[in-house]
Amino acid sequence: MTHICLIDDDQNILASLSLALKSEGYIINTFSDGLSGLNSLQEDNYDIAILDIITQIQQFFYFCYIFQYFLQTDNIYYRI
Repeated sequence: MTHICLIDDDQNILASLSLALKSEGYIINTFSDGLSGLNSLQEDNYDIAILDIITQIQQFFYFCYIFQYFLQTDNIYYRI
């Protein structure tokens, strides 16, 4: 089962994306800020992270670095 870390400061987006992804069978953890998501990354195993980068661009790049470190992968893709 795919485990997804979903980060966005907009609660409506979190709720709608979470509902849609859960209905497809994904395991979802939601966070309203990047730092909470980073803390969770250290405790849980995620396959995918989906996050809003517009409001927290510095946290986004730091998150990518940490995500890459914990997953030990170079496959980090983002779209701005």
